Amino acid sequence: MNVDPWQLDDAMWWNRLRATLNGLQFKATALLAILLISVTGAVWWLSVGQSWQLSSRLEHEQAVHYAEMISALAAPAARAKDYTELQVLADQFVTGDPLWFVYISNLSGDVVAQSDRTGSAGEGGRAMKSAHHLPVGIPMPSILPDDLGRYLSVIYPIRAGAAYLEVKDPEQSILGYIHIGVDRNRTIAEFDAAADLAIGVAVALVLCSIPVAFLLVRRVTVPLNDMSRVAERFSEGDYEARVSITRTDEIGVLARSLNHLADEVARKHVEVFALNEELEERVAERTNQLRELAMRDPLTGLYNRRYFNDCLAHRMGESSRYGIELSMMMVDLDDFKRVNDDYGHPMGDEVLLTASRIISAELRATDVAARYGGDEFIVLMPHSTGSHAVALSERIMQKFSDEMFHLLPGANVTLSAGIATLSENSHFSDEAFLHKVDQALYAAKDRGKNQVATGSK
Repeated sequence: MNVDPWQLDDAMWWNRLRATLNGLQFKATALLAILLISVTGAVWWLSVGQSWQLSSRLEHEQAVHYAEMISALAAPAARAKDYTELQVLADQFVTGDPLWFVYISNLSGDVVAQSDRTGSAGEGGRAMKSAHHLPVGIPMPSILPDDLGRYLSVIYPIRAGAAYLEVKDPEQSILGYIHIGVDRNRTIAEFDAAADLAIGVAVALVLCSIPVAFLLVRRVTVPLNDMSRVAERFSEGDYEARVSITRTDEIGVLARSLNHLADEVARKHVEVFALNEELEERVAERTNQLRELAMRDPLTGLYNRRYFNDCLAHRMGESSRYGIELSMMMVDLDDFKRVNDDYGHPMGDEVLLTASRIISAELRATDVAARYGGDEFIVLMPHSTGSHAVALSERIMQKFSDEMFHLLPGANVTLSAGIATLSENSHFSDEAFLHKVDQALYAAKDRGKNQVATGSK
């Protein structure tokens, strides 16, 4: 268990405060005190901000009022293009506070009258050239050069008066623009002082709150971090991870609950893991069963034609590559239709089962037998010569004949077989090889049935 160095350094006074600090009452009280200080500071700051916004709004409204008043007074002279009268009007408004300058321009942006006490002649006039690109009638905070101060810049249209109401486009009634600058230095100075005071108070509150916040947050976050690390280890697969917190308050209760939950999850994990292994084994077993059923003929239990064709392709490739002899036998029940007609299909199925059982009993482990058609069977025999295949077919025919003598004494049910063999130099395709053995079977039937015929190359 890791020991917090902070707790070791403050052990002397920590023991005296342990009883108090172990309860959530102290923590909640400290948190509430910090919250009250924060809310008080926020409300104080918000009040200053709202006062600033209110003052700024009034200041903006006053600037717009000045612009509207000058625009209304300048409209007759602008309509008459009396630039001397416009100059007199501009000079009258810049004789004292609060206007720094007044510029009057025509629609082309040319200044026709100006009065400027900023000492930076032409600043307002330059803005007039792009007046139609600037927000008209909206005060814009600006700064004078050479540290002369800040002002509100307002560009306002000079309209022709009531006559502009008779036109559809109000823009056609504009005679020109005025550009004024309203001094903001006094307002800014007052609120700068208030802002400095508010900042000082806020800093003092923060500095006083840091020790309290540090103690509070540390007592809460340290055990929470321990529990978080344990939960992370547990999620990564360390099911032995447990919380070592032994506190008696609500955090201690949470820690014990987390350990109990971890015990239950670990136990369930072992159970689920065991069930999952069992399920995987069952699925694998069932998959193998289904795969085997998909390869088998449902009546005889021999492989079906599809599986046999896959084996044939594999064995023929092996025979061609390594020069291994490969034989194939096709067996057909002679006059099987007569058995179904005379004795019924259940007896016909019994005959098929007998044939498949005898064929399976005579095969080696490497041989593959399949039901190829209704009453046709086919056997693939790797590493087998034609003579071996003939001997095998004769044994099967004899045993089948013996079985039929007891099963259907008067039916005279027999087998015919065709043999085809691939030698070392053979170059047959799958289809050609099957055709070869099929032709051999037809030859056996042509000889009178119950015969064995061969075809090899």
